Amino acid sequence: MDYLDLDLLIEDTLVVGVQHHIENCRDFYEAAMEAASFDLLEEHIGIRLQRDPGNAFDSYAIKVLGKWIQPDGRKKSALLGYLSKGMAWKVGQETDEEDRLYGEFCSIEPHPDYGYDLRINVYVKYDFQ
Repeated sequence: MDYLDLDLLIEDTLVVGVQHHIENCRDFYEAAMEAASFDLLEEHIGIRLQRDPGNAFDSYAIKVLGKWIQPDGRKKSALLGYLSKGMAWKVGQETDEEDRLYGEFCSIEPHPDYGYDLRINVYVKYDFQ
């Protein structure tokens, strides 16, 4: 993905709630480590953001979904966590529903308390219609 024509909203933000999706995060981590060892991160690892206005806890909620190629070659897509409530609110204030959100994978590391420390960048393509 070429991020040059997008506006950066949030840089290097922590994804929250990963402990509730620990198996997905573990698979994503293993795939990222495998892809990095072959210099294939951009081709094998992706982040997709999806607004979740029906979320019972936060009407600004934004899901963080991972897309990856597993070490055995199978493609997988799954929920990894959410943007924090404060970051989701910021995105909600700076964008409209029609604007397209994009996520960029920054890093993932094991964390002793909540499983993984997953960080992403958040971009937007504004719909000026």
